[in-house]
Amino acid sequence: MPDGDIFRRTFTRGWRVPAKLANSGAATDTVARSATKGLARTLREAGGCPALREIIAEVEGVRREIVGAPLLYRDPVESARLLDQAFVRIDAVESSAERHSHTLLAAGVARDAIVAMTRAVDLPDIEPAALTGQDIAGVFCTRLIEHYFFHPLRPLLAGTRFATAADARAWEREVARIMAPQVAAIARDIDRDPTGRRVASPRWPKAPSPTTDEVIDTVIIP
Repeated sequence: MPDGDIFRRTFTRGWRVPAKLANSGAATDTVARSATKGLARTLREAGGCPALREIIAEVEGVRREIVGAPLLYRDPVESARLLDQAFVRIDAVESSAERHSHTLLAAGVARDAIVAMTRAVDLPDIEPAALTGQDIAGVFCTRLIEHYFFHPLRPLLAGTRFATAADARAWEREVARIMAPQVAAIARDIDRDPTGRRVASPRWPKAPSPTTDEVIDTVIIP
């Protein structure tokens, strides 16, 4: 299959350019900037995250219950009952949003957050001790990036750009690190307006122009 067909079949609009850049060996910073634009475009064009506020409200409701009656959550039977009730409510929210793919992702974040809170454990991308609505939106955004970009990209880079899975994972972490400030800004936008209409295009700081000496060194000195 020609390379163009692979990217058209594997990646949705907004993610093909960063995927091609990654596949071609472009600089990590360049890939990160392009992927951040892909995230913003996806949220604007796909309707943001329907029912995000309702999902966040469910997490905040469970948190209030834990604060109000912490001893209940130390009882395994009572904790399981409350967990089941929360999950039933989240299932209803998913249905109310017609099981929009972004709603399903956000609901997964909420379920993980509730499990983390009820069991007092931290998950790789969720720390329940400091969980806010914007935190939920932030984790949702990082999981969108995984869904649309990193996950389908891995088979294309395996054994090509990166010799080992460890090298590929290290590159992903660096891309995510560079993206993080802009992803946080996008999360704030989607938290304020879950429709995605107000998600702003990422604003990256301009690279400083090279000095005259740097230009001379680059062009003249072999």
